[in-house]
Amino acid sequence: MTDVAIIGSGPAGLSAAVNARARGASAVVYGRDPATSALYRAPALLNHLGAGGRPGGELLREYIAEAEAAGVAFERGRVSQIITGGVSFGIIMGSEFFQAKTVVIASGGGAAKTVPGEERFVGKGVSYCATCDGALYRGRDVAIVAETDEAREDAELLARMCRRVYYVDKIGKGLPGERSNVEFVPGDVSGVSGGEYVEKVEVGSSQIAVDAVFFIRPVVPVSGFIFGLAVDPSGAIAVGRSMETSIPGVFACGDAAGKPYQLSKAIGEGLVAGQSAARYNSV
Repeated sequence: MTDVAIIGSGPAGLSAAVNARARGASAVVYGRDPATSALYRAPALLNHLGAGGRPGGELLREYIAEAEAAGVAFERGRVSQIITGGVSFGIIMGSEFFQAKTVVIASGGGAAKTVPGEERFVGKGVSYCATCDGALYRGRDVAIVAETDEAREDAELLARMCRRVYYVDKIGKGLPGERSNVEFVPGDVSGVSGGEYVEKVEVGSSQIAVDAVFFIRPVVPVSGFIFGLAVDPSGAIAVGRSMETSIPGVFACGDAAGKPYQLSKAIGEGLVAGQSAARYNSV
């Protein structure tokens, strides 16, 4: 079990990790390939003191090297859920499960865009993790909305358990395999509807009867990422001066904690969050 789990491999997460390590806490960064970040693609940084117009990718590579030198560990992948309860937190990444004493959410991207009805049915047929919830719909009909490459593996998993899988492809990679119970559905999801639980997913002008919808996105909405976390009116995670959230032991920083979406803010908040998480572990 690690002391501090940092969700997100951008500047806020790396800053949190380095500062947690500086205070004697073990730290693991869970995140996708840094090349997918907005900072990596920035051609020149003109609004961060000391950057001197350098490319974002160059700066990010230096941050990663500094974190590695400090003893920060890395796990590459997409975190789909954080489980609260007890004296530790569970972190689900693909089919793997990790534990940590505290968590820093630095997942970036601001608030994920949802479709009508989606947030209403979180935990009632809307899920962001096939590994976590797929078995609940064994022998039933489900839809999977593919917004990342991980969706193809998740569709294969669901196909082995569910009666029928409707695969809504938003990344243009086509069907994940030749399974007869996986049906390709062109178009985009425009809504989720039902009574107490999910009953239909709307794709374009069509409605498909399903018992669940799995949204596989690069950024998971806070409502589905970790239950019970308070958000502000913009949908960002609500934090205090120490970057603490409404859940004891969970901290947030950077774009996940709201505007402005700037490198200087991300690094500064990461420093505070890393220090706060390390301090929380020592209490």
